[in-house]
Amino acid sequence: MRQVVLDTETTGLEPEQGGHRVIEVGAVEIVDRKITGRRLQLYMDPERGIDDAAFDVHGLDAEFLAGKPKFAEVADEFLAFVEDAEVIIHNAPFDLAFIDSPGAAAEGWLAAHGAVAVIVRPDRYVFATARDETEIERALDKLDFLLR
Repeated sequence: MRQVVLDTETTGLEPEQGGHRVIEVGAVEIVDRKITGRRLQLYMDPERGIDDAAFDVHGLDAEFLAGKPKFAEVADEFLAFVEDAEVIIHNAPFDLAFIDSPGAAAEGWLAAHGAVAVIVRPDRYVFATARDETEIERALDKLDFLLR
């Protein structure tokens, strides 16, 4: 079984506020429960400022990201890396809100691809699998409810 563990960094902490964007995608490939050494790390120029709260999380600033490709320019590389894999994501609702949002370079990816979402908190472990848009919405609603 091929899996990809995925994480993102963004310009802000609230996907629904102010046109925030993905600025980094990091992914590691696992096959048959073993890390293969194949990985993907992409930095993107968001063409906007980075909120202080987000900077405090990841330490990426606009100066470092200036001149990097835009998400639309690296979306195909990202999509090729995750193709045919179950995708494992810590804090999936947050990451997917940016990756698969309307107008994002990978909009519609999740509905076409499906995902395995893993949410980990010190007090809870939640596992949800989604393979179509209805399941995705249900899984994200369940995860959001369970993590409140």
